[in-house]
Amino acid sequence: LKTAINSIESTITNDESTNLYGALIQAAKLADSTLYLDTISATSVVLFTDGKDQAGRHNKTEALESIENSSDKVSFLTVGLGDEIEKSILKKIGPNGSAFADEPKKLIEAFSEIANHIYNEANSYYYFTYCSPKRSGTQNKLRLEINGKSSSGKHKGSVETRFDATGFGGGCF
Repeated sequence: LKTAINSIESTITNDESTNLYGALIQAAKLADSTLYLDTISATSVVLFTDGKDQAGRHNKTEALESIENSSDKVSFLTVGLGDEIEKSILKKIGPNGSAFADEPKKLIEAFSEIANHIYNEANSYYYFTYCSPKRSGTQNKLRLEINGKSSSGKHKGSVETRFDATGFGGGCF
């Protein structure tokens, strides 16, 4: 990330207008495309802005549609700085979380709020594998139950599925 940030040049664009909606549409497409990688099961888009869309290349409806059409595995969050932002719009395009700072020295608090959301989301996924002793031709049931505690109280959950062991080979990984 640091390398990517350091590679940004001041000549990246000659257009200084804020393309807020266009950036969101492009980020939603990119986030959706990362979900097809084997190791990515969820991703977050964090939109940081100090103003309103001024480019006019896309409109609010298109931006909101890009969020609605994205996978439910993509979280959209916003961070707004200053008095030029429209909080109600940023809350709509950041349905998973929004933070605001009215002055630059309050940005650390706003970014920390969003970072905590992303951290909690990232730590809420588990990778589960199961090595079945069952072999082909048998119908089997697998039930996974999770019991845990968090700062907000106890959590329980379960999922149940049926599978046919046809094609299962020896050995587990």
